[in-house]
Amino acid sequence: MRSFLIGVDEVGRGALAGQVYAAAVILRNKELMAVPTYFLSKLKDSKRLSPNKRLSIYKASLEYEIIFGVGVATVREIDQFNILDATMMAMARAINQCVLIAKRCLLRKNLDNQVFYDIAVDGVSNPKNFGVPCSRNYHYRTLKSGDTYIPEISCASIIAKVLRDREMTELHERFPIYNFIRNKGYGTQKHVLALKENGASEFHRLSFKPIRKE
Repeated sequence: MRSFLIGVDEVGRGALAGQVYAAAVILRNKELMAVPTYFLSKLKDSKRLSPNKRLSIYKASLEYEIIFGVGVATVREIDQFNILDATMMAMARAINQCVLIAKRCLLRKNLDNQVFYDIAVDGVSNPKNFGVPCSRNYHYRTLKSGDTYIPEISCASIIAKVLRDREMTELHERFPIYNFIRNKGYGTQKHVLALKENGASEFHRLSFKPIRKE
């Protein structure tokens, strides 16, 4: 039985606005070959990379056709449930998409679909109870600061960060008063001041302080 390591990470959990993004990555291409070593050498926690370097790695991921899935949890889901559960939902969606793509790659190459998936999730919370595959072929583990030493998790953090930043840049064009292009939805002093002066947009998390009405 072959084995795939899937790295999972999220971005946007602590923001006041915007969706939570998660990515799940297998560092193989769609021919199931390993990615180049020099690509692996560039992978770090997304927070330690400049926006240009993150974008370069994301574009390389597409060029190499790396197997990955992306999941989001909407602002409405964050407010309806809670940020932890919404984050786990986004991770579960990313994992499901990643596994589906991997299975399609195996099928296309006429390979046995019996695979052991070792799913390494950054942080301390496990999405196992949120609709992800569960059988003896799936093992879930959480790794605190896993994005600093597991390349698959690092790559997942970069992909999720690039895609969420892209969305926040697009929202900035609609709501420039909040300066999303700079704060990416996080609660900077200027962002909080803009909220006090203008109120919340439809993309703000109404369940979060200081937006939430006590």
